[in-house]
Amino acid sequence: MPKPTPTMQYINLLQQHDPIEDVHERANAAQKDVMLTVIASEVEYLCGKRYAHDDEHGGRFKRWGFNDGSIKIRSERVPIRVPRIRDTETNRMHSLASYQKLRRPTKKLQQKLAEKVFLGIHLRDYDRVSREFAESYGLSASTVSRAFQEYSAQVLREMEERDLSQDTYVMLMFDATKIQNKHILICTGVTVEGTKQFLGFVELSTENAEAITGFLMKLVDQGLRCAHGLLCVMDGAKGIKKAVQDVFGDYARIQRCMWHKRENVVGKLQRKEDQDPLRKELNQAYNQETYAQAKQALDEILQGLEMEG
Repeated sequence: MPKPTPTMQYINLLQQHDPIEDVHERANAAQKDVMLTVIASEVEYLCGKRYAHDDEHGGRFKRWGFNDGSIKIRSERVPIRVPRIRDTETNRMHSLASYQKLRRPTKKLQQKLAEKVFLGIHLRDYDRVSREFAESYGLSASTVSRAFQEYSAQVLREMEERDLSQDTYVMLMFDATKIQNKHILICTGVTVEGTKQFLGFVELSTENAEAITGFLMKLVDQGLRCAHGLLCVMDGAKGIKKAVQDVFGDYARIQRCMWHKRENVVGKLQRKEDQDPLRKELNQAYNQETYAQAKQALDEILQGLEMEG
């Protein structure tokens, strides 16, 4: 089987690109660490700080190793190591309330937690997050507040201070979408080696150029280079295009997102049974190795649609 050409490699990335999943992966990682920190906080409350020889609760509770367990994040079970706590008065293992609540959250509580983590990290709304998290799960508000603030500060610091100059980005993919009732612009970068990396997101009241320009300038400050040229893939929103041109100037090459364009065309067909065949034909045209071959295939599709009226 022939090795994919760089052009084909980037086309495949575009077709497989799911910007919302990029955000969810980041939020899932944050959610997992917040959960683990909350569990660890309950252990510290019961047993005191490790190696500190604290006499919490009269020394009643003792750390007793770990068991394999899991917590639920969205629809997935994520394996974790669960601390074991022994109650010396009853001579039995003590069940951690936080782990039991986080292990089987209801769908409604799971949705709430995802929203709190996502918005809290992005908007730094720590007090609201910790209060509502604690109310939803019946945990200590002070414990959740401390755990969340510590972790979310770390996430923000990593996002805002990471050095982007270590990689050569040849493509930026932009997608404006709605997450947790917020309008969000997501930016994903593709390196010269073909590696996809989530670069960040910005909240928008609309797809305005001013907010996007500020976001792109922050990426430049973090070391994003454009002198070699950047292919910038986006939907038809004018605000994104203007911001890209203002920040990167002649170094940017604008490409209309094939996914958005394809769905716009397919959406013109009223009968759903006609949509999948057209979607398949468009994908095959996009997968051609040269511009001339792709244009010919698209022209043939256009002629067929015009004949069908």
